[in-house]
Amino acid sequence: MDFTILIVDDSPINLGILKTFLSTLPVQILTATSSEQALEIMQKEHISLLLTDIMMDGDLRSGVELARQARAMSKYALLPILAITCDGNFTNTEDEIFDDVIYRPLSAQRLVEQVSQYLPTF
Repeated sequence: MDFTILIVDDSPINLGILKTFLSTLPVQILTATSSEQALEIMQKEHISLLLTDIMMDGDLRSGVELARQARAMSKYALLPILAITCDGNFTNTEDEIFDDVIYRPLSAQRLVEQVSQYLPTF
């Protein structure tokens, strides 16, 4: 598998659900429970897509800040970054840092469909 998705969410339960939903795709899935952990993984691994929660309790960075830091890395300047949030008022208009926004509650089918738009054809 040459395509790797990194899922970032401070809730281990949410991480498990997202990973289970995406397990039908022919990709490697890595997870992180904080933006700091995500950045460490991104330094060591080649990530093909970042799926991050917007609000992470107890994290010094929000998903927005994580996305900005990822985009600042030359190897991730064009990385597809998808936000996931339950905030129905969240918009991606500030600087369009995200390629897509996925709103909770979500279904496995809808998540797979949205993520699949950024996958290469296998």
